[in-house]
Amino acid sequence: MGAVSSSVMLKPKRSCGGSAMQCATRVSRPREQTNRPCSRWTRVVVCVLAFAANACTVIEASVDGGTLDASMDSGGPSGQQDAALDSGVDGGDGSTGADASCSACSGVCTMGRCLVTLASGQDAPFSIAVDSTSVYWTNQGPGANAGVFSVPPAGGAPTTLASGPSTGLAVDSSGVYWTAAGVMSAPSGAGPPTTLAAAMGGWYMAVDSSSVYWTSLGSAQNAGVVMSVPKGGGSPTTLASGQCAPSGIAVDATKAYWTNRCSPGAVMSVSTGGGVPTTLVSGDADPTGIAVDSTTVYWTDNVGGTGSVRSVPKGGGAVATLASTQDFPSYVVVDSAAAYWTDTSGGTVMKLPLGGGSPVTLASGQNQPSGIAVDATSVYWTAPRSGASQGTLMKLTPK
Repeated sequence: MGAVSSSVMLKPKRSCGGSAMQCATRVSRPREQTNRPCSRWTRVVVCVLAFAANACTVIEASVDGGTLDASMDSGGPSGQQDAALDSGVDGGDGSTGADASCSACSGVCTMGRCLVTLASGQDAPFSIAVDSTSVYWTNQGPGANAGVFSVPPAGGAPTTLASGPSTGLAVDSSGVYWTAAGVMSAPSGAGPPTTLAAAMGGWYMAVDSSSVYWTSLGSAQNAGVVMSVPKGGGSPTTLASGQCAPSGIAVDATKAYWTNRCSPGAVMSVSTGGGVPTTLVSGDADPTGIAVDSTTVYWTDNVGGTGSVRSVPKGGGAVATLASTQDFPSYVVVDSAAAYWTDTSGGTVMKLPLGGGSPVTLASGQNQPSGIAVDATSVYWTAPRSGASQGTLMKLTPK
């Protein structure tokens, strides 16, 4: 499918026992949080202990590499600095110090990873996707900069692709697709937007070689739908109806997969041509984000403190818990080697090798990280944060 993308849900939800519109209200606003950064004195103590425990040559190399200067003196957002200070964890590849990524880092570098803020001052950045030329995201708003935007992966000035509150997002080699007042598309190199489906109430989005897919909450409980429309436009098709707060969506060559967030939640699938939906998993508290690879479906169970990342074979079967004790894990994406997800309340970006092992913290101290995407070298995420024009778009290399 080329680009890897994921939609996001800003506010963790414990139950959607009310109407689907009430569910929409609960999940469409950033969750207020109390930031509890380490005090200046705590950081001084940590620095003193670190100095006492390391050889002078190690400290000197850290200074020469810009690690201390960048992390303490950077003018970037506080979340970026906190993440750089706290994210020094071995990525599972044995890297434990500055490397080529640090020597060329334009942001904050620690433990061989470079953290860069690609965009700041955003109004509730929501979904994120990436291709070979650009990183794309939607701003849900409200605010003057609600819309769809792109920026080169190496950084630069953002380009506005469309204006107005937007949510779901997907990209492929030919275009960018998003949900706003309708289901929209535009050429990936920028161009006038086209309405593929008008006023369909789209929420989250995926794309394959022929069609665009999205979930819609509907106007009442159990009135949600999963829809598709040809990428070139045409009549929308209802793939599944009567769904309860359908959320994240993913597709492969033959099926669409999505999560239903009503309690108890479910993980569902249906043929991309339509038919009777299949329940793959039921009984989770709040299944939210979803991703697929050639054999497996992955999703997050979005619960505070006891949340998890889970998987099941595409055809159904035994459920595996890949990571537990997560703090509102929101959205998940996979590549050939690992699964990556965001812990919204925990403020962390996580990674787990698909071959097994323990979860790795790639970045911490983030402000409500939500949407997540990866390319061959890096992981990207949105950090909506509470408050207008405080959201950021982040990049970490290597992933």
